[in-house]
Amino acid sequence: MTDDVEVLNSTPLLWCGLALVAWGGIACCQRFVLSVSIGRLAHGPRLGLAFATWFFAIATLTQVMETASDWPHWLIALSAAIASEAVFFCYQTDTSFRTTSSGKNVIQPLLPLLRVAMIALLSVLLLEPVLTHEEEHEEEHAVAVIVDVSDSMDLRARLDNDPDRSRIQVAQQLLGGDSTTSNGLQARLERDYDVKLYELGASAREVEGKQHSQRPLRQAGSSDWTKSTDFADAMRQVRGDIPAAQLSGVLMISDGRDHSSTDINIQCQPLGNQGVPVNSVVIGSRKPLKDGQIVSILAPSQIYHGDSVSLTASLKADQYMGETATVRLFDGEDFIEEKSIVITGEQHRESVTFSHQPEEPRIHEYRVELAGLPNEESTENNQLVKPVWVSQDRIRVLLIDQRPRWEFRYLRNLFAGRDQSVFLQVVLLQGDRLAGVPAPPTMRASAQRAFDDCEANALPLDESEWFKFDVIVIGDVSPQELGNEGIQTLERFVKDRGGALVVIAGPNHMPHAYRATPLADVLPVLMSRAAIATARSPDQSFHFSLTQEGVSDAVLQRATGTPSPSFPELTWRHPDCEAKAGARVLAYASPKPERPHDAETDAARQRQQALMLWHRYGTGKVLQLNFDETWRLRYGIGDRLHHEFWGQIIRWSVSERLSAGTDLVRLGTDQTLYKSGEAISVQARLLNEDRSPVMDSPVQAKVLFDNEVAQTIDLKPDPQNIGMLHGEIRDLTQSGKYRIELSGEVVDELLALEAAGTRMVGLEVGVEAAAENLEQLDLVADDTILKQIADWTGGVVVDLADVDSALLNLGPKSTFVRERWTVPLWNLWPVIGFFLGGLSLEWVLRKWTGRI
Repeated sequence: MTDDVEVLNSTPLLWCGLALVAWGGIACCQRFVLSVSIGRLAHGPRLGLAFATWFFAIATLTQVMETASDWPHWLIALSAAIASEAVFFCYQTDTSFRTTSSGKNVIQPLLPLLRVAMIALLSVLLLEPVLTHEEEHEEEHAVAVIVDVSDSMDLRARLDNDPDRSRIQVAQQLLGGDSTTSNGLQARLERDYDVKLYELGASAREVEGKQHSQRPLRQAGSSDWTKSTDFADAMRQVRGDIPAAQLSGVLMISDGRDHSSTDINIQCQPLGNQGVPVNSVVIGSRKPLKDGQIVSILAPSQIYHGDSVSLTASLKADQYMGETATVRLFDGEDFIEEKSIVITGEQHRESVTFSHQPEEPRIHEYRVELAGLPNEESTENNQLVKPVWVSQDRIRVLLIDQRPRWEFRYLRNLFAGRDQSVFLQVVLLQGDRLAGVPAPPTMRASAQRAFDDCEANALPLDESEWFKFDVIVIGDVSPQELGNEGIQTLERFVKDRGGALVVIAGPNHMPHAYRATPLADVLPVLMSRAAIATARSPDQSFHFSLTQEGVSDAVLQRATGTPSPSFPELTWRHPDCEAKAGARVLAYASPKPERPHDAETDAARQRQQALMLWHRYGTGKVLQLNFDETWRLRYGIGDRLHHEFWGQIIRWSVSERLSAGTDLVRLGTDQTLYKSGEAISVQARLLNEDRSPVMDSPVQAKVLFDNEVAQTIDLKPDPQNIGMLHGEIRDLTQSGKYRIELSGEVVDELLALEAAGTRMVGLEVGVEAAAENLEQLDLVADDTILKQIADWTGGVVVDLADVDSALLNLGPKSTFVRERWTVPLWNLWPVIGFFLGGLSLEWVLRKWTGRI
């Protein structure tokens, strides 16, 4: 403990004494010497001397104690001076002061002095005095020791004196020392520092100081946590656990193989700025090995039947300069092609591309192998497998409009040939014609036409052709162009076929011209106003605002999981499109942009001004856009947002498409190819003969692998999709092809009713193998990233023989820290009690002397 002795400045105290003497002297003269008329003139000088007395008294007091008040000292002094003079004036003019009995004359002069004493105490309280205490002590610093225990540490360290020990065994001996001595790195550090020990895999976790050296060695590949190394998370964990002022350094024991998912510089830079070095001890040989490896295969997960798949294999070959290697492509066990490569360097890197046109629509397991290299360190990394789903099932979209308005043109250009997953047919019923040019021949839309032959000028031939499409997008088309048969076919397409209808409103016909047609029941809007010939927008401009329901609805959720992009200001919407009961309103027209959680437009108004809404009709669903300006998402800024918006609508439209089965029994999954362990969403729709959905009978989905049942799940009614059964298959970790089949008595009964004679409804899905364990492929230690970390933080990177250099580069063992405490005195109970006691005493004395 140290107490600084300060020399008291006596000047304020001297001036305070002089002012007090003068103040008292002029008061005595005013009372005993001067006449009343002249004495009145002395009140001004008295107040000035009182202020000087209080001011210099406060100045003297602040020299011997610290204060925390924000009040100006002159204001406290002035207030005390006025209050003191007021007390003296009141007692001086009080006639009862002179008429008391002689026995109490001694007490009476003390009354004003006691009142002034309370004013003095109150002034001190206003200064808020505090008691300060300082203490200096030694603070021990900490060192964070991070030990890499990922799977790469199970590989051989290949030390010159002991080539067979694993890296983790070497690290453990370095940390804990020999069995006969205690000269380990941990014990050496604990003599001088507070040691925090961490294990590092996919993240860093702290362990007890003695636990690491005492527990049995972890076996290779024991958990997913050890299948990667994240240096960035280790730095983040250390920074969060230990204050920088107490951290003398970080010591990492690792082979240097890092697979951080974030930029490690972000975590290391603050340590460098605060002078905390990160030192590293590299475990394992850095000498290149004779080894070849297929590093990765780049190929699409899905193609369509008739297309060719391109597979690009990245490979590396170390210490084989001048050799010739062979790269082979297999489809399952079938040999496809091989290519020879000449290795031109000691660390050769190359990409080899294969092309293959699969014959059958199924899951093809392509395998790339590297062969022909002698005496490799390991052959386990010489092949990789890439499953590719070959599908015949494109999304068949029919786009119909009467005139080539902006919305139609942009949609046609968006999907025509660009998106390989969409088979598009475009029907323009009244195209632009040049004078004198004969009308083109009739070309009907059909799902049987070539993929790149999408232009048509007539509707599909019959109902069977209509029903071959999955999604129909219809624009501002008049009922006369569709005809009664076309309108009825559209209704059955949604109600019975289970198709998706997307309607884009227009000023001339859609939807108001269909008020008296069967399509009025299909659409999700009421059309309650009087009949109109041309729909004029009720607003000159408005904004596309999402409802609370629209934020979470799958229609407006992009692949990233974020809501659909905001539209610019819009200029036209249909005036008569109030949502029907049960329709889900996703967006509405608002005078200014509104957020769902603080929208000023109430729910009823949102339904009246609906811009985007949908509902279910029969076994299908209908989405309606009550404006025709989605092209503004593209105009002048490129088509990314426009493509995302419509791409999500198309994917939502077929999200319940059931690809396998019969008319009464359908089965589908949300994807055809899954990652190992990924959940598989299964949907089924069972219809009775009257086409009512089957909801209360037990239905199961069996999962078969190699013709054996691997799992069985129950399908339950889906509350989000009326008429659908749903279930999830989990924990399929083995890669390969799986078959999913429906089972149950009701399934057998419905299939027996079908004329086609189908006895089983099933489909195939593929499960990709888990990603390669990169830790097991890192055969050679690498100090590249460790050296970068050392450069950023002022650390060093050393080998096992030079560990002492890493220890010498650590910060101080301890520092002297001066701590200061302040204890407020003005709000202590004894002080407040003394003040209240003084006031009480003054009141008692006044009562006793008869002044109350």
